[in-house]
Amino acid sequence: MTAEPGSDIACWDDRVEGAFDPRVVALIVVLSGLAASVNVPYGGFAFAAAAFLLLCAAGLLAHFAGQRRLQRITAGLAAHWEAHGATVEGITRDRGWSRTAWVVHTTAGPITVSGLALAPLSKVSIEWEGTGDVLAATDAEERLDSLAAEWYQEVRYATTN
Repeated sequence: MTAEPGSDIACWDDRVEGAFDPRVVALIVVLSGLAASVNVPYGGFAFAAAAFLLLCAAGLLAHFAGQRRLQRITAGLAAHWEAHGATVEGITRDRGWSRTAWVVHTTAGPITVSGLALAPLSKVSIEWEGTGDVLAATDAEERLDSLAAEWYQEVRYATTN
């Protein structure tokens, strides 16, 4: 994960772009619609529409919060790796339009950080060359330094042997 001294590899600029997952948004809309439809016999269409809008807004806020959490974890991992001597060339959004995922481009190869972006159920997945780790996003945030150190050692060991 290190570059040759004097190489012309671009360095990461500390930014991680947003990545909304249309599958999660569709799930929020469908579940909000189902939950709101239960209210039609009891409160009428106006109450059901208000419930639908409220549930959609809450679900989209939960998705945004989960996505921001995954962005922070991705940026934290990259910053830790860079601070310990790795060359992080950049972070791009994964090509799959229907995923909340980023690819951390390093000299050792791409490391994919993805997950379920729906707080408080958020999960994060880290994968490099077939090796992966999945854990709750809250656990990943709590032990971000040790997680980054473990992955840094894994990639560093694999690339030196």
